[in-house]
Amino acid sequence: MKNVKGLVLAGGQSSRMKQDKASLQFHGKSLREIAAAALSPWAEEVYLSLRYGQSVFAWDPDLLIYDELSDIGPAAALLAAHKLFPESAWLVLACDFPFVTEDAVGSLWKAHSGSHGNPVGSLVTCFQHPDETPEPLFAIWQPAAFVKLKENVSRGIQGPLQTLKQCLPTLIVPENPQWLRNTNTPEEWAEALRLKK
Repeated sequence: MKNVKGLVLAGGQSSRMKQDKASLQFHGKSLREIAAAALSPWAEEVYLSLRYGQSVFAWDPDLLIYDELSDIGPAAALLAAHKLFPESAWLVLACDFPFVTEDAVGSLWKAHSGSHGNPVGSLVTCFQHPDETPEPLFAIWQPAAFVKLKENVSRGIQGPLQTLKQCLPTLIVPENPQWLRNTNTPEEWAEALRLKK
């Protein structure tokens, strides 16, 4: 899609999972591969975001983006992507949503594009969880939203959720609640494996 790039967030420490989440296998594919495949129809290119020093085999090195800042969580990945292509919107997806599909990303894209194919005015378009919390790591971020994120990080406000809320996002209720089931702990991963059967 014109001037929208995809970003798979795979550079976390996975401290709660105690192993690299992005490498976990689900239906025979790694979670990073599942996320990239879901984004691919809706983005010009799909990049993989990693922390400095991290390596991934069998991935196009031209499609890797490394964090430049440390100890600020996923904001580092978002800001590194924005620095690389500051004029682009980014379709962002964390790697820990095993039930994500092309249709899930497509419904987000359609909400972003509006009924007449023109992007809505919001700086961020995202899903919301059943408790009405917006999901900043499964969202479309416009360039101006990254500018606000950078300002917030410079003031010590590092969480993307705080910036997202300031952007008055367009919120979407997912057609399938499973799309937003994420896996951060061994228990959540075990439940995801049980549900996939």
